[in-house]
Amino acid sequence: MSVSSDQLKRAENCAKQLEAQGYFHRAKTGDQRAASYFARLTAYTLNPGGHALDYGTLTKPAGGSNVDGYAEDAIVFGNDPTNLMNVVDLVNGAGAPGATIGAGDVKPRRAQDLWEQPKPLTRAEVEYLLEGSAPAFGVPTGGSAPAVPSYESMGGDEGGKKVTRLMEADYKTAEKPGLDGNSGAWQWRTAYDFLAGICKTVELSTAKHQPEWRASLNQERASIGKPPIVW
Repeated sequence: MSVSSDQLKRAENCAKQLEAQGYFHRAKTGDQRAASYFARLTAYTLNPGGHALDYGTLTKPAGGSNVDGYAEDAIVFGNDPTNLMNVVDLVNGAGAPGATIGAGDVKPRRAQDLWEQPKPLTRAEVEYLLEGSAPAFGVPTGGSAPAVPSYESMGGDEGGKKVTRLMEADYKTAEKPGLDGNSGAWQWRTAYDFLAGICKTVELSTAKHQPEWRASLNQERASIGKPPIVW
């Protein structure tokens, strides 16, 4: 098997965290489109940086069961065209009531089906997934104090380090020696939007704010006569 048990468990844990936040509710009712959106969201949450050796979305340009050209129930591990044993079946019973989280089975990939760099869902796609689900957190009915997500749901210490390392890499690409005294603002915004429920995952919040800090770096470069970075 070309996908390790650790990577399968990682995908399953990620999918179950998204399920706990309400993203699997509609897929569970038998909605095929929701199942495909959920698979794409899981791939992006696992690999927001789009690394070719990690999870990606599974496209089906030559047909087969799909939603808008994407697999209805699976993601793919690694962008190696010679590896045809890298499809992870993420949703059991997709398109039927009672669908469940899978990620225990690896299936062969048709040569014409391809790994694609995962990307964030659109706002409309996120709203489609969450329609009819209970909010994962926020202000409960009755005016009670807001429920705060657990530290583990933020990824724990490693979640914070992941954001910092991604930001540091962008700063170095912009020819800065590392993070500076202003960089904390972007980390603060990223954490706030997740805690406030504006973004449902830390990864989605990071994807929202990364263009902001990149734009700030390019503005700084322009102020000293350097050309902008094409990210």
